Amino acid sequence: MSSSTTLVSLDEYLATTYRPDRDYVDSEVVERNVGEWDHSRLQALLLKQLPPYEDTLAILAARSGQDFALSLAGLVRCARETG
Repeated sequence: MSSSTTLVSLDEYLATTYRPDRDYVDSEVVERNVGEWDHSRLQALLLKQLPPYEDTLAILAARSGQDFALSLAGLVRCARETG
């Protein structure tokens, strides 16, 4: 059985409501890994600490409302916080 992948722009992902929620990973919309509270807490803490190191580490970390984005070496991961 073959699987097909549909690439989606970041703008399209952010303008679309997915049920169940999905994450955006390098131009693909993928199933969300819900994770645990402590994992989510660690992500939030890292997101607060990374901006001063963006140039040194060649990364981009951003939050806008309920959306989180992280770009590392040209790969993009975006997740929408729900709850």
